[in-house]
Parts: sequence; C-alpha cells; structure tokens
Amino acid sequence: MKFNKDILKLYMITDINYMDERESVLKAVKSGATCVQYRAKNTDTKQMIEVAKDLKKICNHHNVPLIINDRLDIALAIQADGIHIGQDDMPIEIVKKYASNMIIGVSASNIEQALIAEKKGADYIGAGAVFSTQTKKDANYMGIESLKELMKKIKIPVAAIGGINLKNIKEVLKTNIDGVCIISALLCSKDIEKTTKEFLKIIEEEHI
Repeated sequence: MKFNKDILKLYMITDINYMDERESVLKAVKSGATCVQYRAKNTDTKQMIEVAKDLKKICNHHNVPLIINDRLDIALAIQADGIHIGQDDMPIEIVKKYASNMIIGVSASNIEQALIAEKKGADYIGAGAVFSTQTKKDANYMGIESLKELMKKIKIPVAAIGGINLKNIKEVLKTNIDGVCIISALLCSKDIEKTTKEFLKIIEEEHI
C-alpha cells in the first residue's frame, strides 16, 4: 500500500494491557479508523506473528494499513503495510534497506529528531508525547507549543501522539497536524465504535 497522509487521520495503536488486539482493531476499523499500529512490547515472537496475521486480515478487509511497531522481522514475516520505529529502535537506514516498499514512520519528541528522520527518508513522523500519558510512562513530553513549532519546520506528514482524548483533541488539531494517534482514549472506552466515530466527527469538523 502506497503512503498517503490521509491514513494518519485517525491512527489507532493497540495495547493488550487494555483490550484484546483483534477485538479492538475490528471495532475501530469498522467505525472508521484510518490506520492501525500493532504494538506489543512484551509479547513473544510466535504470538506476535499469530496476532499480526489476524490483524492484517482484518485491516485488509477494511482497506486500512497495518503498521508494525519496532519489529522489522514481524513486519516482513506477515507482509505488513509498514513499520514504525522509535529513537532507540533499528536505524531507519537499515529498515529502508530491507523494507523499501513499506510505509516507514519514526517517533520524534523534538524538532531535531523529526528533521533527521525526514532527511533519512521517513514517510511520516509520530510526534509526542503531546500530553502526559499512562500508556508509555517513559515517553518524552513535547507539549502543544513545541508541536506547533515542529509543524512549521517539517515537510513530511506528522501525526501527534500522547494523551490525546475527546476533550483535548481540538487543541491538537489547531496545530495543523495531519493526524492523531489514539490508544487509551479508544481502548478504555466503553464503546469503541461510538468513540471512534466521535473522534472522526471532530477531525472532519476541523478539516484535517
């Protein structure tokens, strides 16, 4: 699948600590989520492949790209649409060597990191954490003002991540961001389908 910035609009990230990945992904993509990232930091490789294969089937059925977090081997094994790497993960140069046909996203917590990722050929930046978050307690805090500055200097698409919910999403969208990554605000919701649609409604009203 070729990269298009529209896939970043409502970017869902999985977390088994909140909810079974298969169930949460199915509910989110049925309701309009535009991209899914499978993130499973403490899961063994065999289980990751099994889950990733199932998520790929779900995402393919709904024409939504599946991005694998960190694990290039998993992404290649299941022929995922893309891979997302952090600052301490495999260098983008190596990822591009083996996954030149995949969408490649890079996490950045400041402008310098984002500019380097852009220069090295990332398709998009995951910028944050915008707000404090319980999902990734070691995440570096960015804040709205830094996000605004980043958006002025980065030419490739950017999706904001970190503590984004229905109460603060409008503030994030005002930075001219290309999309938002949502984890706990969806996975902790009593009704993922309804919450997904509520996020999309706000996003469409803000015209991103």
